[in-house]
Amino acid sequence: MRSDVQRLRTPDERFTNLPGFPFNPRYAAALDPTRGEPLRMAYLDEGGAEDDVVLLLHGEPSWSYLYRSMVPILVARGHRVVAPDLIGFGRSAKLSGREDPAHDANVTAWKVLERWNKPFLCCYSDGDPITRGAERKFLEMVPGTKGQAHVTIEGGGHFLQEEKGVELAGVLNDFIARN
Repeated sequence: MRSDVQRLRTPDERFTNLPGFPFNPRYAAALDPTRGEPLRMAYLDEGGAEDDVVLLLHGEPSWSYLYRSMVPILVARGHRVVAPDLIGFGRSAKLSGREDPAHDANVTAWKVLERWNKPFLCCYSDGDPITRGAERKFLEMVPGTKGQAHVTIEGGGHFLQEEKGVELAGVLNDFIARN
């Protein structure tokens, strides 16, 4: 890593007593694809170790806090929920240099989905002018989306998981039951 690029970390006390977020973080090493060095990645892992996994991936600019209302509903239905804080967000490592954007590491993480052949649900908001139409590219990119009925949730905005988290968790539970 260049000497002028620093690894930053949000102090743990900033995450104390967050409303509706009683979850304990776990940490793993995520590989910085530009340098091959490990970066600290935080994630939630709730539910039983033997339960089927529901992976919740946030976009930018957010972190696993976005899923706080969904996690308990999914766990109550017998699922294990894993929600990482992508590099640069939440409790995960942040880099200070403009030439070292966290975006590169996150693109690598998202590329895993290009090989995801298991059933994959896409839910969209009807009220998000930022991402409107992006679902078409996502549906082309992720093999597991083929043949699935995808859902548009009405009255949601850009942060659908936060604004309609309970409804979205219900949609996920129904999807899992069908697949």
